[in-house]
Amino acid sequence: MTGSRLRGEISRQFKGYADQLGLENFTFHNLRDTYASWLVQKGINLKVIQELLGHDAIQTTMIYAHLAPGNKRQAAKVIGKMMWDKVV
Repeated sequence: MTGSRLRGEISRQFKGYADQLGLENFTFHNLRDTYASWLVQKGINLKVIQELLGHDAIQTTMIYAHLAPGNKRQAAKVIGKMMWDKVV
C-alpha cells in the first residue's frame, strides 16, 4: 500500500471510530491541528514544528503562529536584555 493510500485508509478508519463515539466532524487531521497548536503554545520553534509535521513550506506552519501572542513580547525582552547587558 502506498503512502497516500495508507493515509487515506487511516483517515477513513479514524473517522469511523470517531463517528461511533459520537464525535461527528472530527477527523484525523484535527489531531494534527491540535498537536501543532499545542507545540506553538508551548513555545516550540516553528522550524521544528515544520519538520515534525512534514510541511514543505514554512508558510504552512505559520498558520499556527498566531497562537503564540507572547512571542513578540518575549523577543523584545530578549533583545532589550542583550542591549542593556552590552551598555553596562
